[in-house]
Amino acid sequence: MEVEKGRPVAEALAAVERGLSSEDRRLATQIVYGVLRHRRFLDAFMSDRISRPPKPAVKMVMRIGLEQLWFMDRVPDYAVVSSAVEQARSVDARAAGLVNAILRTAIRTPFEPREPGVRYSLPDWILERWQARFPGDWESMAARQNMPPPMNLRVRGDRDAALADLAAAGVDAVASEWLPDAITVRSPIRLERLHLFGQGQLYVQDQSAMAVAYAASDPDPRHILDLCAGVGGKSFHLADQHPGSHVTAVDTAAERLARLRENAVRLHLVGRVTPVLRDAREAELKERADIVIVDAPCTGLGILRRRPDIRWRRQPRDLGRFQLLQRELLEAAVRAVEPGGIVVYSVCSTEPEETSAVVNAVLDAHPELLSEDVATQLPSPWSRFRDGSWVMVPPGMEDLDGFFIARLRRTR
Repeated sequence: MEVEKGRPVAEALAAVERGLSSEDRRLATQIVYGVLRHRRFLDAFMSDRISRPPKPAVKMVMRIGLEQLWFMDRVPDYAVVSSAVEQARSVDARAAGLVNAILRTAIRTPFEPREPGVRYSLPDWILERWQARFPGDWESMAARQNMPPPMNLRVRGDRDAALADLAAAGVDAVASEWLPDAITVRSPIRLERLHLFGQGQLYVQDQSAMAVAYAASDPDPRHILDLCAGVGGKSFHLADQHPGSHVTAVDTAAERLARLRENAVRLHLVGRVTPVLRDAREAELKERADIVIVDAPCTGLGILRRRPDIRWRRQPRDLGRFQLLQRELLEAAVRAVEPGGIVVYSVCSTEPEETSAVVNAVLDAHPELLSEDVATQLPSPWSRFRDGSWVMVPPGMEDLDGFFIARLRRTR
């Protein structure tokens, strides 16, 4: 219900999970993310069978019940129905019979909608875009948005030794074929209980996001600037890749920078990564940087499986709104980079308004910029995602987040 009001899903969950056992936390997370992923599918089943819309809380109870009946196997069907009826009765005593009827119908009745937007539980406008741009892949892409994403970790040290330690702790993890410092975890874990995590040897990060630091790599940079640092994932990765450098991590949110500071302590990078609270578009820098990265705010349409609430929050008009901000941030990066230095622009979206349109506009305005081949900076498997001189990973392809990365060199 908090997410329906606009609260980010991870934040909403964190607020209510305190006091739950680790097993119940996992179940709550699975239910909440599942309901958000399948919301349109669940609602279509209900709307076909209910003449008058129920109270929002009653509707949410039915969504939770349907999610467990159709997409989960943790709780027996009879217990799902019983629990949902009791929940509904606590909200509206008159709704208990309706909830019971809907859920028992769901147990008996297959639901196979023909409309793609309902079948894959995605807004029509997103599907129409993917159908136009990925005619052979859109359906598999859409299906993958409803699958839980893998947990990927960046290993800060010997990967084989880390995998051996994790195996000894009962964690099922495998080495990534995409990046030499990445692993994929295939079993539930409590990171805070792992000594490797506490020692700062592991960092949670998707492989597409890790690829940004590889795309930005350049020999012997002294100063690296991250203009949209967030909680610091890319700043820390660049600091690890370039031990002789200093990273300035700029962000507009004090809360994110507070988490960045906490992460810097755990990773033993205090003093090498300096957080700065500022709007990067207005930053007055004392010195230019050798590498500037802009992981810009965007619609997030490449990470719908990781952030299922986004699909219901975004509208087509958001593409233009973000494009304006993205171009301003990329212009700020060009001003901040040394002649001969590198600017890397990335977004967790593959929509043209946020990717090629932004980069081409800045290239047209700055003849001193040269677009370099991103794929040559990455391990060979990434070449399959080469899009001209850029890299673009369609959402969910090869179990990677949807991402766009461009690498620009300032020649003078």
